[in-house]
Amino acid sequence: MNLDTQEKCPKCGNNIAKRNVRKHAAKCGKRKRPKQAALPKDDDMEPDWTRVCENCGASPVVPITGMCGPCSFGEASTAGGNW
Repeated sequence: MNLDTQEKCPKCGNNIAKRNVRKHAAKCGKRKRPKQAALPKDDDMEPDWTRVCENCGASPVVPITGMCGPCSFGEASTAGGNW
């Protein structure tokens, strides 16, 4: 494609064919944004006393990780569900 028939997008810097500039402008930026990670729910962070840590066998566990507080957070003070 000839460079005379292209324009550089000010948002992403890609060279776009002049005939596709409007189409690209409508979508530009949407493809470049990283997907936002889902935030943990309250239930994912409440101590689960029915399970044991996958790493050391202690209870309770942080449901989102499957490990006890010290194994999940690296802090001894979180033992016994103190997080």
